[in-house]
Amino acid sequence: MQKGQTNNPNGRKKGSPNLMTKELRELLRTAFNDEINSIPATLKSMEPKERLDMLCKFLPYFAPKMQSIAIEDNRDDEGETIRRMVWNKKGITQQ
Repeated sequence: MQKGQTNNPNGRKKGSPNLMTKELRELLRTAFNDEINSIPATLKSMEPKERLDMLCKFLPYFAPKMQSIAIEDNRDDEGETIRRMVWNKKGITQQ
């Protein structure tokens, strides 16, 4: 069998969504919309520690984590370059 071929010629066409997946997504969307509308009232009813824990769980969805990066600067500063040029002209070896 070649890539892209199937033994079921009456199967779902390429790119068409699975009906069950579509229905499940709509059901989840409705459930989450109802819950999202009740979040402010739910947070107000919580103890401060519980509220903070809940907000910390939501935070990655509103403010993605920043990654630390390391910058390596291999360039010489201008003074060092001039110093090397002078040393080389005078025949002085670097220490």
